[in-house]
Amino acid sequence: MRRRIVVILGLLLLLLLILWLARGHPPEVAHVEPPVEPAAPPGPPWALVPPPQVAKLEVGHKADRSHVGLWMLEDANLPMVVADSLIVSRFPRDSMPLTKFQVDQLEPNRRFDSKGPVTHKDLTVEPNMQVLFTGDKFRIVGDQSLLMTLALFKDDQPVPVSIVSATARAKSVDSAAVGLDVPVTFSDRGDLVQMATLQLTGTPIENHAGRVDVDVQYDPGNGKIAQVTLDALYQPGGPAPARFTGKFREVMNQGSLDIYAGVEVTEAGPYMISANLFDAARQPAVSMLARMVQLAPGTTEVKLEAFGRVVREQSSPSPFTLSNLRGYLFYPGKDPDRKTMPDYMEDYQTAKYPADAFSDDEYWDQHKQNQVQTLLDASKNAPAGSQMGQTIGAASAQGWKPQW
Repeated sequence: MRRRIVVILGLLLLLLLILWLARGHPPEVAHVEPPVEPAAPPGPPWALVPPPQVAKLEVGHKADRSHVGLWMLEDANLPMVVADSLIVSRFPRDSMPLTKFQVDQLEPNRRFDSKGPVTHKDLTVEPNMQVLFTGDKFRIVGDQSLLMTLALFKDDQPVPVSIVSATARAKSVDSAAVGLDVPVTFSDRGDLVQMATLQLTGTPIENHAGRVDVDVQYDPGNGKIAQVTLDALYQPGGPAPARFTGKFREVMNQGSLDIYAGVEVTEAGPYMISANLFDAARQPAVSMLARMVQLAPGTTEVKLEAFGRVVREQSSPSPFTLSNLRGYLFYPGKDPDRKTMPDYMEDYQTAKYPADAFSDDEYWDQHKQNQVQTLLDASKNAPAGSQMGQTIGAASAQGWKPQW
């Protein structure tokens, strides 16, 4: 009996020992290594961090260090004014990136009028009220018409407006009236907006070349007459100085795409020819222009360049579409200073090119070299603490960011 008690006590002690050991040694949990973040792609050790599309190009790019260029941004002691110049001048001035925000390039004849104060004849201003007088274009040519709208606002809410009188007046160089005017009739559009159409052919102004003002007197609702003016430029009808023939050819030249547009010239002189280039997804890609090309009478062609680096940075896929082809003859020192050509209303589509057909080289010429060198020399002699002498390292530490 005593032996049985001893055995039972021994078993109980053994069980308690097992339970104690189990409580003091929790089960092991497998160790999981945290995921390894992929390493950032190698890039140039720039003190000035470029946007991803620029950095991507520069990773495999072998810069020509005998010329000034973006490679100089590796030096944090580079003057800020030099950095700005290098960034802006990486493209030629006649072939620049085009974005959807550059409305003045995408819609060259669009107006950008904004609300203004309601001003009376005695130059007093009506408080809490604004007027918006605008049109669908800035330049009128020949029998084209200008569609105008006038709207009145009080505390930013549209309110009724009553037109008292409206007159289109030809203006001279010094903005004085030249004695030619045409009455303009506004009509209520039904949604608190007054509308009128101006066409100058067949009127006393039809042979006036230059500025035309539309002066409107209106009642803002208090019986006290206010006035507002919309200015436009008018080019009389008649033979155009030149026209586009609709013939094109294209050449891939040292990593850039040159598009030649046919032109038939009637009046010799310096011409500005411009166009926009869209990519295969119909997104803006390149703004192109031929800067003041001297053209003689006869049939010729004008080169427009899609610079390779622009296409590469924009990652613009081909084929491209050339649109908004336009031009004018420049009259230096005169007013008006130009005579427009008829816009080319159709598009031209290029062939398809692989992305690596376009060069990633930045633009360089001797003028750029001289300009940057001049800035470097001026920075050396700049007073301490001046903007001219400030380095990109110091400027970046103060929150300055480059405009790419």
